[in-house]
Amino acid sequence: MTRGRAAGEALALEPRFVKVGRGRIFHYDVGEGEPVILLHGYNHHAEAWVRNIAPLAATGRHVIALDLPGFGRSGIPKMRYSLTGYAEFLVDFMDALTLDSAHLVGSSMGGAIALRTGVDHPDRVRTVTGVDAAGFFTSVPRAWSIAANPLAKLLIRPFLGQKRLLEWSHSRAYYDSSLSSSEQTDLMAEAYTQPGYKDHILGMAESMLLAPEDELLWASLPTIKAPVLIVWGRQDRTISVQHAYRAAQRIPTAEIVIYDKCGHLPMYEKPVDFNRDLSDFLARHQQARKRSRTARAG
Repeated sequence: MTRGRAAGEALALEPRFVKVGRGRIFHYDVGEGEPVILLHGYNHHAEAWVRNIAPLAATGRHVIALDLPGFGRSGIPKMRYSLTGYAEFLVDFMDALTLDSAHLVGSSMGGAIALRTGVDHPDRVRTVTGVDAAGFFTSVPRAWSIAANPLAKLLIRPFLGQKRLLEWSHSRAYYDSSLSSSEQTDLMAEAYTQPGYKDHILGMAESMLLAPEDELLWASLPTIKAPVLIVWGRQDRTISVQHAYRAAQRIPTAEIVIYDKCGHLPMYEKPVDFNRDLSDFLARHQQARKRSRTARAG
């Protein structure tokens, strides 16, 4: 699949908006069957899943990929921008789409949101897939306190949204840096043209990085009841693959898949393998739920 073709697939889909709380949430909505919600990472957008939306829908699933509130075309609705706040939003988003529950698949920050939703709202979550997920640490690293430093934010602000910096940052997300596309970084840069977006991004980084200890995922991971698939790129330079192994030991229901010669975005860098492994995981647990329902009915 060529880079141009991959970038064009999701853009050719019909964009939709749905009202959730005070916001209008941009999303793609494709296919029929069991609902699968795709959650992008920090500073990204729905097109992070450009190589996965159509293949997953082709397996008989209802695939929804959104711009999370605070990013991209969903704007900056008033809400609490934290993992727990996003988990609450996700429940409201499912309500708006009349979904009683869904499979949650999240990349990086999106993976942390999916897992947090599995902790806080277990009845709304069928399975969770964390793709190079954030949040697998036992305490907030002290170095992150820079996110709350007014001088640091003042120095960083002029560089936010610069195309060249976004291209450099995006290329580092891949083992094969040539996969970084201008289509992806153009969408990121466009979001920064919204009034107040730079200040929002800085404020959200502070609230996410300096979350209260009682909102950290680590202590809650063993309470997740839903089946969990942890996917990671072995050469991830953003979040070390060691986090995958630590989390897999912490979550009783976890399975783990590691891709070699792969960075922070396996769903884009290894789409054939990722789509196959995710589809197999979802199918196995769909069948397990059917057997459980049949047994209860009998």
